[in-house]
Amino acid sequence: MDPNYLEGSEVSTASAEAIKRLNIQPPTDQDFDREAQRQRATMGKAFDEVFTAANGDEATKRLLKSQNEEINKMKRIGFRPVTIINLLPFKLQINGVLHSRYNTVVPPAPPEPQKKGGIPYGRRVLDRIYFDHKDLGSDMQGIDQFIAVPWLPIELAQDFDREYNEIQGTGAVFFYEGDNVPESSPVLAHQLKEAQKSLFKWCEKRCQEADLEFANDESRKNITETHREAWRILNRAAVVKDDEKPAWLHSISTGRVAPELCPNCHKPKDSAICANCGVVHNPLVAYRDLSMIEFGHVSFGKMTDEEYKEAVKEKEKRDKRTSQLNKKAGS
Repeated sequence: MDPNYLEGSEVSTASAEAIKRLNIQPPTDQDFDREAQRQRATMGKAFDEVFTAANGDEATKRLLKSQNEEINKMKRIGFRPVTIINLLPFKLQINGVLHSRYNTVVPPAPPEPQKKGGIPYGRRVLDRIYFDHKDLGSDMQGIDQFIAVPWLPIELAQDFDREYNEIQGTGAVFFYEGDNVPESSPVLAHQLKEAQKSLFKWCEKRCQEADLEFANDESRKNITETHREAWRILNRAAVVKDDEKPAWLHSISTGRVAPELCPNCHKPKDSAICANCGVVHNPLVAYRDLSMIEFGHVSFGKMTDEEYKEAVKEKEKRDKRTSQLNKKAGS
């Protein structure tokens, strides 16, 4: 068959009638045999001889063996659980494959403390070894080689500190080794009080933002429940009084839904990439739909497993298109 048979035909415009006229025949057993021989000549084995159920089972056994070896090693070395304390009025969640896999969400602080005169906080204990894996390619038998990569609780806890303290600047999140409550230790109780001071500063900034947004009719839509909850936190702690209630404390009807704010600069999210500070909110859209970042950008760490698969598919399509263009240019 002429390899250029599609050139200039109606198939290039995806015409259903043109496709029907092609009279395409399904491949025969001889066609499959020829393709298998070609694969053996170029790769050593045919595709069906490599990607078998037996090979898949063996790859899984090797990964589980690697994981068990890491667990036994960690038990010998020893590791401690880690407690994450959250004084913020919303749950803490890290975008990333590992955190999504294990659902490492920290609950929000309740409106009132458990004990009178106490400090309200949400608490999450990380008490196990968390596993990712590393792909070492295939061995000579075509069996995938994956090794387990362990992550300790303290390593995952550091992600929350980095996101909510270093990046977002709340100062209202902290962690420590152990599964005890912060009131059980004078040192931890002091740390809890310091985090509350940081929380109040963060709340004051959110209230100042809301004051500025409320001064303009067009920007009032930017006031969110986060701003209102920040004032309530200050009010419950007697930092502000009831007679100081701002006009924006109650929901403001503007006919439009208030947009979600960028966690870095607290401006409305208007795209996959923040126009104000450049933080990538949606790496898949930024790469696949907008072509604003390269494959493997640091923000890819925020993707779920499914989103990363979509990004890989897009990269393969682009690589194939680039290869075809290069061939045409060289001919």
